[in-house]
Amino acid sequence: MYPASLKLATLSLNDSNVDETANHQVLTPSDTDICDNVALLWRQEPEPEELQLDKLYIKLKSKNPLWSISKDYLKQVLKNHNLYVSDKPTHFTYHERIISSYTPGASEKLPSKIQITHSEKGKALCTKVKIAKGELILHEEEPLTFIAPLEKYTLMQLSKACGTCGTSLNQSCHYYIMHNLDCDNCTIVWCSKKCKTIDTTHSYLKHPMSKNKICNSQNWLKFEQFCKENTWYSAYAVGMIYARQNLSDQGAIIDEQFNSLAKISQRIRLEAAESTNIGGTLDSGVDIITTISSSAMWEEGFYLLCEAFPHLQDDNNFDLEAFLCDIGRFNLNQINGQIYPLFSHINHSCEPNTYFEFDKHGIKAFARKDIAAGEELLTTYVNPLHDVNSRRRELCVNWGFLCNCRRCKKELLKVSGKRTQEQETTSGTPSYMKHRRKSSMKVSKPSVQELLENGKEFDLEVPSQTGIHSRRPSVRFDNKVIAAVEE
Repeated sequence: MYPASLKLATLSLNDSNVDETANHQVLTPSDTDICDNVALLWRQEPEPEELQLDKLYIKLKSKNPLWSISKDYLKQVLKNHNLYVSDKPTHFTYHERIISSYTPGASEKLPSKIQITHSEKGKALCTKVKIAKGELILHEEEPLTFIAPLEKYTLMQLSKACGTCGTSLNQSCHYYIMHNLDCDNCTIVWCSKKCKTIDTTHSYLKHPMSKNKICNSQNWLKFEQFCKENTWYSAYAVGMIYARQNLSDQGAIIDEQFNSLAKISQRIRLEAAESTNIGGTLDSGVDIITTISSSAMWEEGFYLLCEAFPHLQDDNNFDLEAFLCDIGRFNLNQINGQIYPLFSHINHSCEPNTYFEFDKHGIKAFARKDIAAGEELLTTYVNPLHDVNSRRRELCVNWGFLCNCRRCKKELLKVSGKRTQEQETTSGTPSYMKHRRKSSMKVSKPSVQELLENGKEFDLEVPSQTGIHSRRPSVRFDNKVIAAVEE
């Protein structure tokens, strides 16, 4: 039998003439899907946020080719959720409903060079003297009360992380036993004597055989597990604050300082999340939960907390709404999962004059530039590298206001001018084509012969839609290939 002779032939790709969506079901996206995808697109590529609706629609469809959605419906969904034009006053804001009061003991702990004042934003910190760039302004050595990171709950139970601060532990169990840093009745260990001393409520909360009348430890462990399963850190933090208020020697001052901080109901914060950020894609808070099950989860968490602290059921001033207000209070003021009462007095600006660093347990504020006497100290609540619309939406959801600092005003004017210019442009060439690399243009595609001659490596385009398994045309090749076939 003679081997078959071969010849070169030009063949069509087996899927070049097949509709990519032919074997896949067309989908009708929900409002949540649309808003989440638009928000994700903005997060990955800030430039599309400034695109006109036509171009945004094209980009969205290219990333979701199976979607059945019209341009008009996209516009309506974005309008309904305040994502169409981000600087209109139709945004739901709640900063006027936030209330706070004087923080007991705060002035005594402040350095002599700063003082507590009141501004249009509420409580504030201002300088008494000129502060040089890089100078330490404030060092708050400890939070109001230590709240262990919930994400390290399992590691703490396995003696792999400190029971107070959550620091990962790398010493053997023998080391902690020898240094009296372990608990005699459970598996919890601490990284230092300070952390062990601070954890004054451990025996009441973690030992099921505890007979303390204020706290039912078995029910507390159920509440703790519920918060862990639902990734509900703020409720867990509020529960820890309640525990320290009622079981610690410092309970009175913890109660007074926590209740003096700015507060707003988590229910109201949820309204902001749903009106500007359905699905929570852009939210940077601890846990804004934008699902229809939020109410049921709140009620269940409140019930379990009351089971853990039976006296709460007899307190006429404590109900579900009070619980949600404390959760909102925590979310407004927390930084890195802790409450620092002095630092919480520093207001926001997208052009801050301070920056902060964490040490083991505390927080330090430094001057970002020279600060004049009498000037308000300002920090940034959001990533200053984000574009103006992303920053303002994040602030609106988490802190209830639209920032109007000098930088935001300047960038909004620039965005407005860019939109106007795009609307007046008569050219039919899409902006993304103007900046496209020449090597991606059809006229610049090398032939197979050229590729074989120069022998250089080249990249193929990676499909962005992983759910489609048919081949997409490469930016380097036509829909035909040269192959060796039998004659």
